[in-house]
Amino acid sequence: MPHISIQVPRVGLGFAMAEALAEVGATVILNGRDANTLKIVAGRICDRGLSAETSAFDVTDRRAADSAIQSIVAHHQRLDILIANAGITHRAQLADWTEEAWNSVLAANLSACFFLAQSAAAPMRPKGMDE
Repeated sequence: MPHISIQVPRVGLGFAMAEALAEVGATVILNGRDANTLKIVAGRICDRGLSAETSAFDVTDRRAADSAIQSIVAHHQRLDILIANAGITHRAQLADWTEEAWNSVLAANLSACFFLAQSAAAPMRPKGMDE
C-alpha cells in the first residue's frame, strides 16, 4: 500500500485527503507544527481501523522538512506520494501588509511546498516516479 505524507490540520482539505487515502489502504503520515494536534487527528483516523502516523515539523524549516522526509523513507523504506498543501493566511488590508508578512506567506505557501516536493522526489525516483 502507498505511504503518503500530507500536511494536515484538524479539519478541511488536508484531513479529508488523509482520511480518503487511508480508507483505500494507504499509510498516511500527517504533518503539522503541533504534535498534540497531530496525535488527535491521527487518532481519529486510527480509531476507524485505518493507518495514520505523525511527523511534526515546520514546513518552512528546510532542514526539518528534509530530515522528516528522510526519516519517513528510512522507517517505511518508501514514500509514494507527497501532498504539499501547507498554507497560511495573513488577514490585513493591502496597505497594511509588511514585507515580513508577505515573505512569511510566500515561505509557507510557495517555497515550503516546492522544497518539500524537491526533497520527496529523490526517494521516489528509484521507483520510476517522475520528478
